[in-house]
Amino acid sequence: MTRAAMQVSAQALRCQRFEKNYLLNLGDSERRRAYLDRWAEAWKQTVAAIDTLTDHGADPGTPDRWRAHAEAYRDGFAAVVRRVDAGELSDPAAVARAAASLEEPLRSLVADADGLARAHLEAADGGREQLDASVRAGTIAFALLALGLAVGLLGLGVFSSQRLLGRIGALAGGARRVADGDLSVRVAIDSGDELGDLGTAFNHMAESLALDRRDLEQALQAAAAAARAKAEFLATMSHEIRTPLSGVIGMAELLLGTRLSGEQREFAQSLSTAAEALLSLVNDILDFSKFESGNIELDSVSFDLQSLAEDVVQILSSRARAGRIDLVSSYDDALPRFFLGDPGRIRQILLNLVGNAVKFTDEGHVLLAISAAAPLADDAPTKIRFVIEDTGIGMPADSLPHIFDRFVQVSSEDVRRAGGTGLGLAISRQLVEAMGGHLTVESELGRGSTFSYVLPLPIDPEPPSAVLPSADLAGAHIAIVDDSEVNRRILVGLVQSWNATVDAYADGTSALAGMRRAAAKHPFDIAIIDNRMPDMDGASLGRHIQEAAGLGEIRLVLLTSAPRQGDGRRYQELGFAAYLTKPTKRAVLMDTLSAVLGAKREGIPVPMVTRHRLAESQAVRRATMPAIPIDALGAITTPAGTHPAQAPARPRARILLVDDTSVNRRLASKMLEKLGCAVDVAANGTEAVERFRAGRYDLVLMDCQMPQMDGYEATEQIRNHERGRGDGGAHTPIVAMTANAMPEDRARCLDAGMDDYIPKPIRQATLRSALARWLPGAPSHPVQQG
Repeated sequence: MTRAAMQVSAQALRCQRFEKNYLLNLGDSERRRAYLDRWAEAWKQTVAAIDTLTDHGADPGTPDRWRAHAEAYRDGFAAVVRRVDAGELSDPAAVARAAASLEEPLRSLVADADGLARAHLEAADGGREQLDASVRAGTIAFALLALGLAVGLLGLGVFSSQRLLGRIGALAGGARRVADGDLSVRVAIDSGDELGDLGTAFNHMAESLALDRRDLEQALQAAAAAARAKAEFLATMSHEIRTPLSGVIGMAELLLGTRLSGEQREFAQSLSTAAEALLSLVNDILDFSKFESGNIELDSVSFDLQSLAEDVVQILSSRARAGRIDLVSSYDDALPRFFLGDPGRIRQILLNLVGNAVKFTDEGHVLLAISAAAPLADDAPTKIRFVIEDTGIGMPADSLPHIFDRFVQVSSEDVRRAGGTGLGLAISRQLVEAMGGHLTVESELGRGSTFSYVLPLPIDPEPPSAVLPSADLAGAHIAIVDDSEVNRRILVGLVQSWNATVDAYADGTSALAGMRRAAAKHPFDIAIIDNRMPDMDGASLGRHIQEAAGLGEIRLVLLTSAPRQGDGRRYQELGFAAYLTKPTKRAVLMDTLSAVLGAKREGIPVPMVTRHRLAESQAVRRATMPAIPIDALGAITTPAGTHPAQAPARPRARILLVDDTSVNRRLASKMLEKLGCAVDVAANGTEAVERFRAGRYDLVLMDCQMPQMDGYEATEQIRNHERGRGDGGAHTPIVAMTANAMPEDRARCLDAGMDDYIPKPIRQATLRSALARWLPGAPSHPVQQG
């Protein structure tokens, strides 16, 4: 019985070894066929060994159970062979998964066979005491009959029994060592009987197990190497694709900022839109590839969930207004705002789902609702329910089981007209599942759809401050380090447009030399560093800057085209102040640099500045600013009861514009003139006071940070002048223009005698709303210039 069981185990392991060799030689059809033939012969011997169990007195159910295991293994391997012959199985990771799928029936068969053999060996080993007792009893009996003969027989019996028990003990000990994982053990049985055959079978089994372990380790190493190669390939592809895209998007933004004819502006806008669409498609394809290779990674950082949701709604609001539908969101008051998770991926899911809802809704509404799915607990992640509901075209019931399949779209003219790759929902489902949730959909054709999922997110016990500091970039000294000439040109153009001084370098060595030269006369405030450079990457350059004497005050901003999990935390530990992904939009880069420079000048520590952190800060800042009502078509309306915008329209309001930056003066003047205002300009506070004393103005727009005399002092002198005039002290509204939009900055403006403030960078809509608040009958739309 023991020998038969060990033969079954040994032959089954031979099958496994030939199966692994077959899978490791997919590229060589001749060797693959040879291993398949050897596998078939080993499988036949396995079945034959199972059939002998009955002859050795095995329980009738044992051969049937072992035969079922063997046949399940045979059928699974046959399915793998068919996939190989059809060309469906070539990727190393897929091969490893196929091999793993065959393990269960074979493992069960080998475990049963080894268990039976071990039980019989241990039973034989356990009979040693009984045999010894019999020998002792026999010795006493023979001693009573014939002492001389008894002594001889006793010696012969002890010798034979000890030799027999020693061989059985060696087999039992070897079996225990194999069970413990020691596959180097071999037993020496120097006899030609059944115990000798059993020892030979045992050694053959141990050798087969060792060979199988070696083959399996080689297969695992090959699969791991293939996974690493694929990860490196994806990172390289991400960089190589995003780099030219960054150039296209950046050049389009610079082009749109120049003087263009109507047709030229239309072409440039189309170029920018097409590049953004291509970037979105590239991101989807890269995400799809990461899921296929198992390289998708999730971050765990602090983020403001409420601000994230508001940002998603704001991004899609213009598309919703264009379609004349209501896009609304709700956030459960019982939920905290700050959680730990991957805000980039959560934003990606919401943009996919809410964007689809807006795309396929012609009338009615789209709702994003976030609420607690279970009572809050201190010792467990909070379960948060996300619901995206729309009153759009809906989907037929037979399409719902396949809606999350890759490259699948509902087959209707409306959906085909809307476009798309069919990857968005598939990626969203995989991301939700990777975060521990499950994405579901309910829909009815013609009545709309509802997508929902629940994510477990831990509450952040130490949330960051809500609003980031900011500072005007005018006069700042900024270094740009990037090996791509196109990227350097774009970044230089952007930073120079914000009136900063810029020096660009193509590598880390020249950048360090330039920073050391500048340290004595005009040190750099910020260094924008590309992550992937040939001689010295961004992390190494950052370390050198931090360690170099006289360069430690430079704030570091990293740009990367191949983001990875944990990069933000790692670069923050290296001393970087901000982390952005290429291609970076103009407004995001400007706000990032403004926040980094503001933190440096105010001497306050802030968390790593990222695109998500900026969105949170801006959402809080918008909530603390005066509300500007907007009607259904997007036109700004005058708030009820504001002082004193109630009178009929009056043309040509006279404005005094005060700003020390010529570009800002020119930009704001053009915006005011388009709103029908007459504009006088002053370059500093002293000039502003002189102009105010010499003339009459309906409103003053006052920059706060200026040389010679800042906006606060100029406002105080203007108020003193008003009180000293003989006209009853008529009050002229003064509106501050400041990049520092924190609540304490607003309080300082009001204490100086200003009436309101608007944040930089100045937008025409912001100017229009300020005029509506403070000038009677100011125009609510641009005035056509003849």
